[in-house]
Amino acid sequence: MRSNGSWLRRASQVAAAVGLFAQGALAQEDDFARSGGYLGISGTYAVDASRVKNLSENSLGINARVGLRLAPNIAVEGEFEHLDGFDVAVAGTPIGIIESWVLTGNVKGFLLTGRIQPYFVAGMGVLRAKFVDTGGTLGSLDFPAQTRDTGFAVRLGGGVDVYVTRHLVVTLGASYVIPTGGVEDLDFLSVAFGAQYRF
Repeated sequence: MRSNGSWLRRASQVAAAVGLFAQGALAQEDDFARSGGYLGISGTYAVDASRVKNLSENSLGINARVGLRLAPNIAVEGEFEHLDGFDVAVAGTPIGIIESWVLTGNVKGFLLTGRIQPYFVAGMGVLRAKFVDTGGTLGSLDFPAQTRDTGFAVRLGGGVDVYVTRHLVVTLGASYVIPTGGVEDLDFLSVAFGAQYRF
């Protein structure tokens, strides 16, 4: 009887410990999915997917986000991305660059709410592009040295947020930007890696 009582006490202690651990894990998961604002900054590598001929190279850039987690599985955010420029060449000779920025309002959906949170994102906004003639080629043909245009744009993508602490998040994502209007040929795939701060 004494050994049975000891066994029961140990079993109850183990069960209590497992219960406390599970409760703590659930509370921690809820904390990672808490409501509140966040700020993010990322480096961007943009892969040219446009229908513009003679674009010879991809572009580096920077991406910034301001967002609000509304519920465990959903957030809204504003995203600004600036690209340094796609090089434009004719017959191997550089003639200029296309610089651009895109500003979108996004809805972000989270598939998981723990420390690792894969997500998908969809948004819409505006893309502004500028062609800069760096070789004087267009100027010699009576074209303006700088040409600007703006159009509506859609952003679709996904990625993963990884919580290092309850405030610091490392993020990796990819999105496809589809512009319209005067910049409809300048679509690109954006791959961004950076960090966010959760309030």
